[in-house]
Amino acid sequence: MIAGYNTASQEEKVKYNEKKLCRVMGIGMTIITHLILIAELVEKVLSSNFTVVMIIIIDVTAIEIASNTICRN
Repeated sequence: MIAGYNTASQEEKVKYNEKKLCRVMGIGMTIITHLILIAELVEKVLSSNFTVVMIIIIDVTAIEIASNTICRN
């Protein structure tokens, strides 16, 4: 989303609040980082690969939904 925003035309950039977009992306990446850390710490209990993949898919989906709803002007 950020890369697409940076290459968008001025008309497209006007549709989004840049500050909110950066905040949503930062929070989403922080959540992914923490969840991967937790998954690695409990690797003996859970199947780490499946858990990490599902966490990333769910979080990326949530980031996309948030960036297209919360960040719009």
